[in-house]
Amino acid sequence: MLLLLQAAARLPSGAPIYVTVQQPPGLPIWITALISAAVGAVFAIVTGIGMEYVKPYISKRLARQTVSRELDDEFAVNFQNLMNAVEIIADAEQGGGEFVGKALETASMLLTGFRTDRFLCHFEKDKTIYYEIDRERNLASFYEIVKDVLPEAIRLKKLDLIALPCMLMEGSGTKYAQAHGLPIPTLEPYWREMYLKMPEDGTLPVID
Repeated sequence: MLLLLQAAARLPSGAPIYVTVQQPPGLPIWITALISAAVGAVFAIVTGIGMEYVKPYISKRLARQTVSRELDDEFAVNFQNLMNAVEIIADAEQGGGEFVGKALETASMLLTGFRTDRFLCHFEKDKTIYYEIDRERNLASFYEIVKDVLPEAIRLKKLDLIALPCMLMEGSGTKYAQAHGLPIPTLEPYWREMYLKMPEDGTLPVID
């Protein structure tokens, strides 16, 4: 630094001073900035195009999860009612006598309480998604019996006629439950007590 000051002092007064700054190795800053901007723009374009392809997939996956959850929730309640009726009918067939009448009344109550709103809604409006969920048509078979066979069997008031569609529904329902990781229900204590206390005339008993 001292040498530079001494050299500057020896220069004629008013003489121009030129300073040369050595450029660091590598590309000029303006080129680096230009490349960064170009890469950023290309990345943004590619990301935008990619999202246009990904969005439908994400939307469809979320829709499938929603439909599957709603179908499973509705089915789980219906399947519980069915299995309550199946076990009550099986018990009555072994006990005979007065138990047949009790089972007939109790099972009829259980089997007329099925809800099919969500199934019908998604079956009509979301057929593509529905068929992906119910590939083996086990759920469809379950509800076809509910709609087409079970009402007539209940109307005839014959326990053996009710037992047959229940057996078919149990088979379809069990396959669907296993495919979707749902539990296989057993007879609920409330309905067992209802069945045992049910008068043969169908008068509802008082359950403590």
